[in-house]
Amino acid sequence: MGSAESRNIEARLGKAIFTNVNLPRKFYIWHTGRTSTKFFLAEDKSNPTHLVSVPNACRVQLILYNGPTIEAEPMAVILFGNDISRHDRIQLAARPGEEMMHEEIRSHCHRWSTAYTFATFIKPGALPERFQWRSSRCNEVKDLNEASSGYKLVRLGGDEEIVAVASHARWGKNWTKAGAFKFVGRGVTGEFGEPWQVIAVASLIRILQKDIESASTAALISCSG
Repeated sequence: MGSAESRNIEARLGKAIFTNVNLPRKFYIWHTGRTSTKFFLAEDKSNPTHLVSVPNACRVQLILYNGPTIEAEPMAVILFGNDISRHDRIQLAARPGEEMMHEEIRSHCHRWSTAYTFATFIKPGALPERFQWRSSRCNEVKDLNEASSGYKLVRLGGDEEIVAVASHARWGKNWTKAGAFKFVGRGVTGEFGEPWQVIAVASLIRILQKDIESASTAALISCSG
């Protein structure tokens, strides 16, 4: 049947408006343990700014709130794909005077790893632009001072500028830290708009959530073997 949070989220998202999202330029991502049902975004662990929730009862959606509790307005909901479809759907709150937005996060092989691509409008009247999260050990990822491995978000087309980076938490440093995130390049300027920022962050949390679940599954298999 799902939790009350998941049952009510569609109606709440339909009433929400993009206003003062204020995602930090750089922040850390904390989670509640191996079940990974809640992620907190914070520059300082004691003062979280945004909550990302994966409701317990269904575990088929991820919700990004514009605040540190579920009472805050939801900004995005990612609906997980199934075993047949590897693509997640993302629903976004509306810009003022517009309707709710719908996009997709498509996963596919890129060289020796999985890449995640989304497209969105960043300028009124323009065609949607595509962005892609790729596994990376680039200097921008290493500069986050966590694990040397992580992800870079590139703007596809042209010179494939890096517009955001993220890293896994350093192994053994803190069991409840999932990683770090930073907007870089033109991703810092705000010219892509708040909806783009929200998709960038929500899609990255979804990737980290998958990574944590995969690691937990691998650990269980190892223990039972």
